[in-house]
Amino acid sequence: MTPVFHSIYTMADSINLRKDATIVAIALEQYRRTLGDWPGSLDELVPNFMASIPADPFDDGSLKYLVGSDGPVIYSIGTDRNDDGGRASKYAKNWNTAEKSAELEKQTPEVYDGDWVVYPAPDFN
Repeated sequence: MTPVFHSIYTMADSINLRKDATIVAIALEQYRRTLGDWPGSLDELVPNFMASIPADPFDDGSLKYLVGSDGPVIYSIGTDRNDDGGRASKYAKNWNTAEKSAELEKQTPEVYDGDWVVYPAPDFN
């Protein structure tokens, strides 16, 4: 039963992170429509566009944000627990321990190194 419960918790955490990123994306768009440009940081959204910035489940900070050439990017540092500047990794969302993620990253860095980009969803096909 333990693997089943782990899977349920992982799915719930994933859904919550996507929900939080969606709320941030909406607040970012409201900010842009109101003030004409993207904010310099997520902190500029509080308190007028959202009550607080959602936490990043992989560190003690909040979700990360940057403005790319195509607009805002919202991301979590992912299971490797290091900020790769919003560079998406297909497997950054796999809920491993930091040690397991570091081991996988050493074996195949091109696959495991990177962040969990939540918005916009990257296309890994």
